[in-house]
Amino acid sequence: EFFVDELTTDVDLTLLISDYLKTTGIQRKSVASLVQLYKKLKLLSKLELNDGLGNRPVFSLRTLCRSLRICAKNLCGSVERNLYESFCMSFLTQLDPVSHNVVLHLIQQALLSNVKAVLNQSIPKPGENYLNFEGYWIQQGPKEPEEYNSYILTKSVKENLRDLARIISIGKLPVLLQGPTSAGKTSLIDYVARRSGNHCLRINNHEHTDLQEYIGTYVADATGKLSFKEGVLVQAMRNGYWIILDELNLASTDILEALNRVLDDNRELFIPETQTLVKAHPNFMLFATQNPPGLYGGRKTLSRAFKNRFIELHFSDIPREELEIILEKRCLIPPSYAKKMVMCMSDLQKNRKTTTKNVFTLRDLFRWGNRYTFADKQLLQDTHYDSNQHLVEEGYLVLSAKVRTDIEIEIIEETLYKNFRKRVDLSRLFDAQSSAETCSAVTRNIIDSIRAYKLRADIVWTRNMTRMAVLTAKALQFNEPVLLVGPTGCGKTTVCQLLASICGVQLRILNCHMHTEGADFLGGLRPCRESNDDSNTAKKLFEWADGPLILSMQEGSYFMADEISLAEDSVLERLNCILEPERTVLLAEKGGVGESDNPAEIVKDFVVQAKAGFQFLATMNPGGDFGKKELSPALRNRFTEIWCLPSDTKEDLIQIASNCMLESAQMASNTSKEEITKIASYLVEVVLYMRDVIEKFRYSIRDILAWANYIASNAHLTFAEKAIFGLETIFLDALELLPHESLAKVELLRRQIVEFAIKEAALILNERFTFDDLTEKRGTEVVHSFEKFGIKPFFISTNSDSNIGASKNFLFEAPTTKQNLFRLLSALSLRKPILLEGPPGVGKTSTVESIAAAIGYRIVRINLCEHTDLADLFGTDLPAEDNILDAAVIEGSAEDKAGFAGAFVWRDGPLLAALKADNTWILLDELNLAPQSVLEGLNAILDHRGEVYIPELNKTFTLNKQTRVFACQNPLKQGGGRKGLPQSFLNRFNKVYLRKLTTQDLLFVVNGKYEAYFEKLRARFVKLLTNCYVDGEANLFD
Repeated sequence: EFFVDELTTDVDLTLLISDYLKTTGIQRKSVASLVQLYKKLKLLSKLELNDGLGNRPVFSLRTLCRSLRICAKNLCGSVERNLYESFCMSFLTQLDPVSHNVVLHLIQQALLSNVKAVLNQSIPKPGENYLNFEGYWIQQGPKEPEEYNSYILTKSVKENLRDLARIISIGKLPVLLQGPTSAGKTSLIDYVARRSGNHCLRINNHEHTDLQEYIGTYVADATGKLSFKEGVLVQAMRNGYWIILDELNLASTDILEALNRVLDDNRELFIPETQTLVKAHPNFMLFATQNPPGLYGGRKTLSRAFKNRFIELHFSDIPREELEIILEKRCLIPPSYAKKMVMCMSDLQKNRKTTTKNVFTLRDLFRWGNRYTFADKQLLQDTHYDSNQHLVEEGYLVLSAKVRTDIEIEIIEETLYKNFRKRVDLSRLFDAQSSAETCSAVTRNIIDSIRAYKLRADIVWTRNMTRMAVLTAKALQFNEPVLLVGPTGCGKTTVCQLLASICGVQLRILNCHMHTEGADFLGGLRPCRESNDDSNTAKKLFEWADGPLILSMQEGSYFMADEISLAEDSVLERLNCILEPERTVLLAEKGGVGESDNPAEIVKDFVVQAKAGFQFLATMNPGGDFGKKELSPALRNRFTEIWCLPSDTKEDLIQIASNCMLESAQMASNTSKEEITKIASYLVEVVLYMRDVIEKFRYSIRDILAWANYIASNAHLTFAEKAIFGLETIFLDALELLPHESLAKVELLRRQIVEFAIKEAALILNERFTFDDLTEKRGTEVVHSFEKFGIKPFFISTNSDSNIGASKNFLFEAPTTKQNLFRLLSALSLRKPILLEGPPGVGKTSTVESIAAAIGYRIVRINLCEHTDLADLFGTDLPAEDNILDAAVIEGSAEDKAGFAGAFVWRDGPLLAALKADNTWILLDELNLAPQSVLEGLNAILDHRGEVYIPELNKTFTLNKQTRVFACQNPLKQGGGRKGLPQSFLNRFNKVYLRKLTTQDLLFVVNGKYEAYFEKLRARFVKLLTNCYVDGEANLFD
């Protein structure tokens, strides 16, 4: 074992340096000064220098040799200039401003005899096709160079550009750009590439980046043979493209280490699968960008050995004066306004200590600027129009959208007032009912289009709802991706559906969960499904299928990612390019499914550009409930984030409830409008009272709507029955789900709330009834006839053409069972899924199964467990094994059949099969054992949409009317891997709690089932004892 020392002695270093520089004819004296400079820098780097992140920089022999090798190429004219440029390139770029000046001074002292004279000479042009960037010459690429005027070069950008151009022109070494989000790292490289006419590809890294994405993989080609298709990196190396590895430190380290040889000075890559060695084209450049680790989630610190192979550039935030220049030139805003806007931003950033984490970044500032630039031109030409007010209102819309507390909104209003001396009037911005004259010009068109839209009369435009719609529509006008954050049931999904249908485009919804992968968004290789008539396609096993996101991009429609925060951050980072203004995406996974070898074709094949009209929407619940988390700052920054407030003032709720009842035809026909408003206010009063009495009580608009629907759909009952049974079904039965209340306490609470409800009914509606009247109204007999089944007053109609007989050995008659059944039937009168909870052995599943049997429906029971996956419920692609057996039997050419050896066939899972069947109920057993991700995947089936989207098939299936979904679970406190379910999920169910069976019930059951048997037994004993008569004193043992 040898330990290899670093070269440290003067003699060795002198030898090394003079050997590298022997062609340049350098003097002994300057070699000695180089040795001293290198030793001094190494010493300083251990003691006082800092790089841009505040760590000590690493200067190794590689740093020195790199600069010497570049110096020997003699690209800059004089020897001194060569040395100076190459040393600056390797030793300076990674340092922070203070150390930068120290080192620069040292380099100039050691290497230059006359600083000014040497640096004022320009570098000679090396050849024909070279373009000048900040004094350095960069070779022109294969494309036509573009003028890129919208990119504004300010002082700090020019400095960064100079450093970058120096590396590209002299060094051709890999570059690593570090800096905070939205500091313009990627855009700078893009700018240089466009101006110099080079192809520039960009790979987004994430935690699961695979080496295959870079290098390539074996793919089945059209004939089903496996052939190796090279990845993006290899193609770039062969053709001399520039490649950007975005978010480098998200990728796992073993993948990065595989890139070592590409980054070394020999620039080659060995592909183990095909045993080939790829040499890099002389024009090939590799750039990497990353956010500093620590502040940003999931970012790792790279190892020193790996970082040393790059030349690091550090970007810092853009200074304030430059922001004003950029706003002025890019967004065409008058300088006085630009100044005020930048002042506002810096005031808000000062304030950030008091506010929460939402950072106001540059992206927000430019959004504000763009809204001024692309505003309606007629408005700005109108001399009377107050454009100051316009800016304030737009600014308010941009800035206040994402904040979550009233204090912060006040801060924003004050800041705007301080800088612009204008107030913001909310009713002008967000009132759908207000007349068009008072409406602000900023939002007038949106509010008009909402008012004109009549297809969804069931939506009430409360101020919060309008605010949400206005902000979203406003962002979509400017092609910004939107992220709606808010508590469950406040109408996020509805708003997205509405805006899509107002524009008349399709909305594709993808429900995210923990195991969502990039392929669900973008598409992947799927087994061939439809067999075409062409004989050559029949041989393909797999083909590329576009995912919903790509389809939306190609047809220019809306795409919505529901519950986006449940997906892994790393998967979402893959979508970064789509969220940037250029809205393109590079399908690295498509690994050469395209046929052509022409490089321009390949680029066209891999890169998808969004059509006009494509919009990206996302929704999520805020962190804090089971399994919910916030998104990482780098991602949130790319979205226009809108914080959605639920409409929870009393007036809003009353309006919503009364509108819901007016919608139902039965009720509107026989009740006047005033009556309905009264009923609605009654419902809201009771709910608010419950909120005050029960400390753990959480409700959302969904619950109030459920109660209003209950009253509307049970129109044949008296008011007392509708109101109180509804109250019990929707709210009170769920009280027993509270984990720590005793039964007695719950009973007391129920009694208290029902009494309050009775009192209120008398006050508001003049409906007088007592607690005992209700008890009489509850039926006691279970009715089971040919056409209906139930307990008075709730009945379910039976399925007449069924042949399933009711099971005789389940007794509905036991007192508690009957009470449980009553609750269940009452809940069934609403079109909502039902969640049954109760102790084990109380008959949760058997009750549902018996009801289904009694009314002649089939029931599909699916048992969930920890390892259940969505594929188990919905289905998956499996190898087709049966076809091989049939092939011999069926005569005919094999071409006609899709099933040949190795083909895949889609098999429906039990849940999907049940969705498609008629007259079937679905029962999900042990709901809270299933992993959170699976449950969230069911969200769309359970709420008002009632549909499920299957990414593998790219189809949507809807529930039919008779299908009902039931779920059963044991209480959380029984342990055994049971999890708490988040509010947003529970909210979609009607909760029914089944009580424990009492002694009386158990006796009833035993008697009912075994009475005849015990009778027989007694008779036999009597017979036995009469036959054998014993003399004397006998006991029973004898």
